[in-house]
Amino acid sequence: MGCFAVPMKGSFLALPPPPRGPAEGAGRGRRAAPFALIGGITLSVFLIFNWSILGHAGEEVVVSLAVALVASWLLVPWALLPRQAQALLPALAILLIVAMQVFALPLDRDIAALMILPVLWSALYGSAAEALAVTGSAIGTSVVLQVVATMTGQPVGLTGWTELVALSGAMLLIMYFTVSARSHARTDALTRVGNRRAWDEILAHEVERARRYPAPLTVALIDLDNFKRFNDVFGHPAGDRHLAASAAAWAGSLRATDVIARIGGEEFAVLLVDADDDTARHVLRRLAAATPNGQTCSIGMARWNGMEDPSTLMGRADDALYAAKGAGRNRIVASGEAINDAGPPMGGPVIGTEARAA
Repeated sequence: MGCFAVPMKGSFLALPPPPRGPAEGAGRGRRAAPFALIGGITLSVFLIFNWSILGHAGEEVVVSLAVALVASWLLVPWALLPRQAQALLPALAILLIVAMQVFALPLDRDIAALMILPVLWSALYGSAAEALAVTGSAIGTSVVLQVVATMTGQPVGLTGWTELVALSGAMLLIMYFTVSARSHARTDALTRVGNRRAWDEILAHEVERARRYPAPLTVALIDLDNFKRFNDVFGHPAGDRHLAASAAAWAGSLRATDVIARIGGEEFAVLLVDADDDTARHVLRRLAAATPNGQTCSIGMARWNGMEDPSTLMGRADDALYAAKGAGRNRIVASGEAINDAGPPMGGPVIGTEARAA
């Protein structure tokens, strides 16, 4: 998972990949439904047109691909696999559409419009780069089929090429607008990092992943110190700029596998994947030192215990954040840690005692 900021490190969004693929349970059915639809259309085609049209092994190819597609949709935990593996679903769908066109249908039956389904799926649940790759593959495959049909003397004509251009344009527009809308829905407008909706999805996804494949997982909540006073002294426009600058600086200080999101006001959340306590504290100290405009922040961190749900984990991190603020701010406190054991991060405030109280 890439650091969730814009531009994001790694993938999702210049959007986010999140969740990264079809989730378990009801989410899996909702997300992978287009592929089940393609498999169902395949079986319907055979029932309507009789799969012995060409009298050779082509029908076995189509049936095998259809069965593989539906079985993989039902049985494979896609959400827990690497992103590269998740690309198999749209690739398999494109292969199935090609096989249907070549082996199973009369020459005048064009089903290239089904290419829109894997394009739409990748735009909804993949990164922008992945959606573009699937769209390019779908368009390229359609062009190859059209060229082969022309070279073998099939009646394509100008109408066929016009339809192909229109279909290619439609796929590009669907991909672009879907990715853009998804990015806006999951991105905080002011700071350009993830919003609360994106955070909740990613945290739930990573907790489920850690539950199946045990690995250290730490949540940190960050609060800008004396932010209300900063607004009083410098004005709300300056406060907005400070929020945006802090988010950008913090995102730049994280690892490529980490996630940052704004979850409300001056409060941010960071997800540290595959980081033990020492590594997590080191990353968070570097983040705190990057706080711009001479300001400081307070951080509460909690490591997932292997059993709790995301809300409980967030609650422990929130308690640690309040402990850090109660101990004088400008420090990192871990859940269950004695305050005396938590040293302050680097940096110091520029707001003096002449500032009005928040």
